[in-house]
Amino acid sequence: MQMRSAFALARQSIALDGHLIARTDMSIRDRIRFVGTKYRVLAHHAVKPFKLGEDAVVIGGQRIHYDTRFGIASYQGIMTRTQHLLDVAGIHSVDVVVDVGANVGFFSMMASRRFADPRILAIEPVPVTFRCLQQNLKLSPAAVAVNCAVSDVAGQLGMVVDDQNSAISEVSDEGNTVVDAKTLDQIVEEHNIDHIDLLKVDTESFEAHVLRGARQTLARTDHLLMEVTVVGNEHYTVPSLLALLESDTYSFQLVAMRNFSNKGEGAVRIMDCLFTNVKGLAAGAGADQR
Repeated sequence: MQMRSAFALARQSIALDGHLIARTDMSIRDRIRFVGTKYRVLAHHAVKPFKLGEDAVVIGGQRIHYDTRFGIASYQGIMTRTQHLLDVAGIHSVDVVVDVGANVGFFSMMASRRFADPRILAIEPVPVTFRCLQQNLKLSPAAVAVNCAVSDVAGQLGMVVDDQNSAISEVSDEGNTVVDAKTLDQIVEEHNIDHIDLLKVDTESFEAHVLRGARQTLARTDHLLMEVTVVGNEHYTVPSLLALLESDTYSFQLVAMRNFSNKGEGAVRIMDCLFTNVKGLAAGAGADQR
């Protein structure tokens, strides 16, 4: 079983290398350096434990904190697979990005590079992960990091924090960490954002709670990229989640998706879904929300 798992990870890693070569605007030299650095980090953590908040690597003159023993592989996935979804949807010009569940900031870093330093609001609740986010966004001049959880009500939430893979830390009554929470509407209002070109939500099956507290925000949003958890999700079903994307002031149509199995057929456990607001501000339906 472990051997099969190792082979599967190796295949995925090599596939990412191919995507990096084909789907980024980096120079050939930078692509080769990136891949070489990725494998050096993987080899390093084969013998030395990973420590969140301490382990980092320098790429292109920037010191980047990563979130697992797999190093910058997750960043590579954002730069390739996530960018491909944006390409499929034809999203090439963005001025304002809101990143809910920012983790260490890989999505925000990609957005800053792809869209020539847009205004970015990156929201992350876990203190140690938030500090990594702040460090990773230092070279993004228009990025602001917010240390807060996002829910449908303001208050406090328990979170199970995984210091070996911060991306899968999740809200839970059995949490080992307590974090402050606000609604997305509150946060957006506090930061005087009246229009969002791209909203990304990745909160480990807590997405429905985020959407319930974001009705005004959704009316101001053109595109929504959201992780949807299908298997083992006690917070929502896919139909109940999609129902939250329709109202008098917004209607989000699915335009691109990625099954995390990287297969076009078969079981779906988790998927990234990219939606376009076909009713929103562009059509004037949300003008009164400005």
